[in-house]
Amino acid sequence: MNIALQRLGHSSVLTDAVDLPGRRHILFGSNTLSWWGIEIPDDTILYNLEAVTPESDWHSEELLELFRRYHVWDYNRHNVAALRAAGVPRVQHVPIGGVPELDRIRPALTQDIDVLFIGTYSAERAAPIEQLQRAGYNAQLREGVWGAQRDDLYARAKIVLNLHGPTIFEVVRVSYLLANGIFVISEKCYYADEEEEFADGVVFVDYDRIAETCIRYLSDHRARAARITAGREIMRKRSARKYIGAALAEPAFTG
Repeated sequence: MNIALQRLGHSSVLTDAVDLPGRRHILFGSNTLSWWGIEIPDDTILYNLEAVTPESDWHSEELLELFRRYHVWDYNRHNVAALRAAGVPRVQHVPIGGVPELDRIRPALTQDIDVLFIGTYSAERAAPIEQLQRAGYNAQLREGVWGAQRDDLYARAKIVLNLHGPTIFEVVRVSYLLANGIFVISEKCYYADEEEEFADGVVFVDYDRIAETCIRYLSDHRARAARITAGREIMRKRSARKYIGAALAEPAFTG
């Protein structure tokens, strides 16, 4: 986001401050804003990166009321439809795009992790990992790792899982993996149309077939390499500069 805005000619800074004079703030993590008791300027743009469709845990009247008060950007078209149906008047679809700087994970000397999932623990997420462990594979579920430590784990993994349950596709997480040449197997999407634009670069599979699909791809390096190449190409075509520029030019934003 910051790099895309700069390439569009804007003076953009990355900060955790919400009161910089003379600037319009774009706020990430607005779904947790009520936790901190922070006041934000009236012209703040809330860029929502969480599922807020009715089946999501984040779908709440408190969050919807916050979104009704501000201009909202959302990365997912199903979120946008749900927010409009809930009476959020100023919401735009602003997809997640890439910039070359996202490609920053250095390949590991040895990929000693067969299958990896990074995220909050749940029994559902742990189940395929445990199934693979029982079959003798080095499968890991890790939580609370960020930055360089997280990237080191990604580099060591032959397969990274994307597990979500009944919610929208985590493009934010997966786009970073694809940009860095990480092979991804994802639980099938709740909304089938979300798979289409990523189908060449991501293996989508029913939840109960995750472990067997991992085993199949672990023995097929060429198939993994082909998906990695396709995933990088997908992200090269998804220009963050184009998406942000289009959002800034829309009458919904300028009007």
